[in-house]
Amino acid sequence: MVESCLQRGQRFHRIEIEALVGGQQQKTLGISLSPIKSAKDEISGAICLISDLTELAALQRQEGLAFLGEMSAGIAHEFKNSLATISGYVQLAATDALPPAVENSLNMIRRETSQLTSTINKFLNFAKPQQLNRQPLNLGQLLRDSLDEIRRDTRFQHIEYSLEGTARSYAGDESLLRSAFNNLLLNASEAIEADAKGGQVSCTLLDLVGDRSHKTLVKVSDNGSGIPPENLPRIFVPFFTSKSSGSGLGLAIVQKIVLMHDGRVEVESSPGEGTCVNVYL
Repeated sequence: MVESCLQRGQRFHRIEIEALVGGQQQKTLGISLSPIKSAKDEISGAICLISDLTELAALQRQEGLAFLGEMSAGIAHEFKNSLATISGYVQLAATDALPPAVENSLNMIRRETSQLTSTINKFLNFAKPQQLNRQPLNLGQLLRDSLDEIRRDTRFQHIEYSLEGTARSYAGDESLLRSAFNNLLLNASEAIEADAKGGQVSCTLLDLVGDRSHKTLVKVSDNGSGIPPENLPRIFVPFFTSKSSGSGLGLAIVQKIVLMHDGRVEVESSPGEGTCVNVYL
């Protein structure tokens, strides 16, 4: 931008960039550039204004989530009501003696309506306003409980799970944070192919020293398929997913919960090398 400003006189107004300050604190900066011209209308320099937009960007994300919830929760409720009606008719039909082909079709309708209802419930949980119930809790124990739960899932018996770091007391909403960590662990597990050998998902709990905004970092890492670079900017967009059976709401829910706790989420990923999700609290 500086080269374009000095060489061609191009102006830039509040171009947003992400910068890592002090090696650990992510900042959203607004960059404005204007050329300085001499009396002969020749460019003799440039003036640059750098604004810290971090808090504004977080507020805009929260407002965007609230607007999305208000706009679409009503539509989701209508879908849910229709699905309940369909399920009711299927149950009525199942009480009669039916040919095997018809019975198979009814089973498929049950399965599809159940999946759609689950997706809508997730969306309603994402969209509806929620109040934090902050209570002292042990983040280490919360992560251990989430790991124990995902270990019991028969789909992920080929994956090795681990937890590192000391337990830390934190004042947060236990139910919401458990949901966020469960979503992260599920995403990490699903990123590892079922026939892959050496699949690993790790959780790391770290104290942040010198960070005035956040005290704790929770890292959830996997050595799975990774995320293509072109998809990274969209992973928090509701209903965006590259999975054939995913709802696209997992990371959107995680971001909402973390923002409610005045935290932030960052994702690092390379195709074929895995993904690391950093949750700052």
